[in-house]
Amino acid sequence: MEQKQNKKPCYSKALKSLKYISSFKMASIEPVTEQPEPVIEQPEEAVVDVAPPTEGVPPSASGAWSSGLCGCCGDMGSCCLGTFCTPILAFTLSSKMNECCCAGCIGAASLRTKHRIQHKIQGSVCTDNLLSCIFLPCALCQLARDLKTR
Repeated sequence: MEQKQNKKPCYSKALKSLKYISSFKMASIEPVTEQPEPVIEQPEEAVVDVAPPTEGVPPSASGAWSSGLCGCCGDMGSCCLGTFCTPILAFTLSSKMNECCCAGCIGAASLRTKHRIQHKIQGSVCTDNLLSCIFLPCALCQLARDLKTR
């Protein structure tokens, strides 16, 4: 008998707890019908000047090379150096242009492109690469002559 009495109070305690919990009223929550507007701050646009300044270059000298690709006769020193000692001419031009000494042999086209952009000489990166691959001595001699005249 004692066991039945113990179960009854335990059962009644559970019912009382359930009634107590169900007596709480849930707060009414409104459903979200609209998404809030996102707050996005746009960064200020930066103006980047791609072309380096061309200070000291006369306007008449801009737009074209000072001599042609095969105009070696105008400067026999750079012509001989470019023909017989191309790496030495490349290193010399690299140092004159404040570049790494290997830039002349590894990236002669980059030297040409840098010089062409600085002095607003007509051409393209593709042309610079093509001339530096096929006519490396001539391209370096042309660059050397142009550096001397500017």
